[in-house]
Amino acid sequence: MADKPYYPCSSIAHIETLSAMLEVNENLLLERSKNTSSSYTTFTISPPSKKSREVSEPKNSLKEIQKRINTRIMANVIYPKYLMGGIRDDENKRDYINNSKIHLKPETLINLDIENFFPSIKEHHVRNVFKQLFKFSESVSETLTLLTILDGKVPQGGCTSTYLGNLVFFNHEYGVVSELRNHGISYSRLLDDITLSSKRRLTTDEKTWAISRVAGMISHYGMKMHEGKTRIEHRGSQKAKYEVTGAWVKHGEPKIKKAERKKVRSAVLSCETMYKKSPYSSDYHSTWNKTSGRVAQLGRFNHKSEEKKLRVRLKKVLPLYDDSQCKTLEVKTLQIVRKRKRNKISIDSLGTRKTVLKLYHELGIMARTKKSKSRKLKSMLKENFRQIISNPYC
Repeated sequence: MADKPYYPCSSIAHIETLSAMLEVNENLLLERSKNTSSSYTTFTISPPSKKSREVSEPKNSLKEIQKRINTRIMANVIYPKYLMGGIRDDENKRDYINNSKIHLKPETLINLDIENFFPSIKEHHVRNVFKQLFKFSESVSETLTLLTILDGKVPQGGCTSTYLGNLVFFNHEYGVVSELRNHGISYSRLLDDITLSSKRRLTTDEKTWAISRVAGMISHYGMKMHEGKTRIEHRGSQKAKYEVTGAWVKHGEPKIKKAERKKVRSAVLSCETMYKKSPYSSDYHSTWNKTSGRVAQLGRFNHKSEEKKLRVRLKKVLPLYDDSQCKTLEVKTLQIVRKRKRNKISIDSLGTRKTVLKLYHELGIMARTKKSKSRKLKSMLKENFRQIISNPYC
């Protein structure tokens, strides 16, 4: 795999060609590109123990276009191995777990963070990606840039934002990675989280040089490092966390620390307690789903036996729907099927896709108490929306 991102497909020279590729009317495409400021819903999220941040989510009309840009343009790029996060890769997942595997058993570990990452990616950065990396024409690059930015910058929450975050340093990053590699230093970036590691103990001068090379690249793009999040560790230090994007990398494979595994066990116990009170509430459904995801993480970190035991316990307290919820679900299913039969709903609409897949999932939950009714409704959905259900990720 190349050290530099590479787009192997033909360049796009005309808006007409772009319109055909995305299957969006040319006039509509241009109209959307010139009116993106009204095509987002902006809100603030406050994760536990983290700084609040502003998120801008595209509305369905723009979201559908951005998703097609992802699947029909961005996903075709050949991404180097050091880029992680937000990249679809069926052979090797580009997630925080595989990111951590690049840095196992380090003698020296350096964690760096880019401050205010997405808003720091400006309009001219995005335009350069489309013009220089993809080699699209001026008009096509301009249209794609306008479709993927908000108020002159990349929005946190946009469908195309993570791909652009991976590509922003395309013409510079590979050179830094090559230099570091020549000095025995491994590099990876999961969007704004950068990790450097070495199998030997680096000297003070070597660490200073390595960090300065990365900081120089970041500065070249008008960004800066988050000094408060810089962490330098050496094997043998009692204060060393040995963490890379949340994974423990002290030994030969990434692990979850005992304290975190204990929290997962506590979460399963909470589910068992909540189930006794009510397995029907939306709070319980949400809690169970989150806990199930955390249990699945144990397996990915090779804590297989612990995952298996907790999975058995979770299966005994599956979320359920009561009679009222089942009736509501039945009505919603029949309504969307009727609309489809009367051609009052577009099967290509992102909103339709989301609704159908959500209903299909909920009918699976309904099957736990009303198997026959659920099977009948799922069959109706399949008959009328087979294209969506058979290809949920397209």
